[in-house]
Amino acid sequence: MLEEARENQRAVGAFNVYNLEGALAVRDAAEALGRPAILQFHPGSFDFGGAALLQLCAEVASSAKVPMATQLDHAANEKQ
Repeated sequence: MLEEARENQRAVGAFNVYNLEGALAVRDAAEALGRPAILQFHPGSFDFGGAALLQLCAEVASSAKVPMATQLDHAANEKQ
């Protein structure tokens, strides 16, 4: 995804999400624009959604009609 963006001189948006609704909004916007996106998780998002949020967002990303990925943003340790 990132290599293709670089080759085409485009950016890939990365958005911190804190709940399923946020992840779905990012997916819907990415699909509407036909562009890839990254769902990022700030450590604070795990205070609200825990591992279940990560699993739900992984499912949202894998079912998207455009390339999507998930990424831990600023994790303090491997457990986050």
